[in-house]
Amino acid sequence: MLFYFYYILQKDALQIENFMKRNYVLVVIVILFLWTCGKKHKVYNGKTIKINISAIKDSIVFSDDKLDIVYIPLETNDKSLIGRIDKIYSDTAIYVLDSKLSQSLFVFDKHGKFISKISARGQGPGEYTTPLDFMVSKKNKNVWILDLNQKKAICYENFVFKTEKKIPTSINSIIETKENIIGITCFCLKDCFKINILDKDFNITKGILPFTYNPEFPIVDLNMIFSEYGDTVFYNKAFSNKIFAISPNLELKDFCYFDFGKDSIHVDIETARLDEFNNYIESKKTRAFGVDNFVVTDNFYFFTFYRPSKVVSCFSKKDRSKILMTYTLKIPGVKTPLRFKYMNDKFMFFQVEAKDMVNKLEGIKDTDNPVLIKIPISELEKYLFGEEKAVSN
Repeated sequence: MLFYFYYILQKDALQIENFMKRNYVLVVIVILFLWTCGKKHKVYNGKTIKINISAIKDSIVFSDDKLDIVYIPLETNDKSLIGRIDKIYSDTAIYVLDSKLSQSLFVFDKHGKFISKISARGQGPGEYTTPLDFMVSKKNKNVWILDLNQKKAICYENFVFKTEKKIPTSINSIIETKENIIGITCFCLKDCFKINILDKDFNITKGILPFTYNPEFPIVDLNMIFSEYGDTVFYNKAFSNKIFAISPNLELKDFCYFDFGKDSIHVDIETARLDEFNNYIESKKTRAFGVDNFVVTDNFYFFTFYRPSKVVSCFSKKDRSKILMTYTLKIPGVKTPLRFKYMNDKFMFFQVEAKDMVNKLEGIKDTDNPVLIKIPISELEKYLFGEEKAVSN
């Protein structure tokens, strides 16, 4: 039927008009068929998400009365003192990486009770100097810590050193797929690829997105370079306002682009010196830039972006029919705004400092570890976009 329709479309305009009149039902069926096929398989569509800066709200309030908000104080003792939270991962336990201060990986149960930690600074087997990232194996729950400077990944089984694998180049962020490991490179001397596909032994099997490293250009440190949804991994290329999708067969395609209109920055981050870029941002107080923390749920996207001295949190329906943006995510009784840290397929996790929770939770002291706040995604979606209306102003 499709070939017949294509043949008819090659005729002149009169024949097409006559065909349309005689075969109206056929045309409708073909159009619907093509539309549904596209809808089913069109995972990577390079959509543009337009951001209207004037629509940013001062605050969105998450209500305890309408959301099943879970507060998780991370246990504080001599072994579990966290300097800062750089990355969180959660399955049956909660993993917290402090890569800068204590340089340790802490493990808590789902209620925040301390289980164990990995703290192995050094240059010997099983030791690291720059624990920049980690992953938890989906197959056996082994923990892999990525050491940037020593170019190796260290495996811990039940939090005890098991083995380590050398990596041919400097990798500063990793994520595991069913068959591979995907790593991002920001530092290299020659033959650089931004995205590196590695096998389970951390051998590089493929490079994507060639780039040239220049130490005079800014090294961008995103909070979340990778995220995943189903079998698709999303890569956020720093300061490009573009999200790429890496399919299960390791094809890289445009997923979406964030258009800030007249508020976009007009300097190429990859060719601008760091001091020039900072001066530009300081001189353009209204600019919007630096999309970060991009995550996908069944029905909406969450992401953040920056304005000078401000962070904007955004919830966008997938069809882009509604975008909620705010400078502040709040919970009544919590002194400071929530900071997004992580999302899995069921929950979004936010962070607040213990001192900001002393009036909210009993037994909390100012000097305790941070408190994680866990909110079910399904409830949050209804609260933001459904009948339950989030309080904003």
